[in-house]
Amino acid sequence: EAVIIDPVLETVPRDLRLLRELGLTLRYAANTHCHADHVTGSGSLVRTLGGRSVISRASGASADLRLQDGD
Repeated sequence: EAVIIDPVLETVPRDLRLLRELGLTLRYAANTHCHADHVTGSGSLVRTLGGRSVISRASGASADLRLQDGD
């Protein structure tokens, strides 16, 4: 199983290739914060491979799981 942290849309093809080459199943695509300088790749990864997107509830962004302190 794998967790990808702060995936970037432009590198999704690379990430997909590596996960497949390594025989890993995507468990989570986690964003540590909202990114003003690039577009997240978590949606593309989750749509293609399954798994769940994750971000802090405090970010105000949407994701499959919105975490808070203690989770």
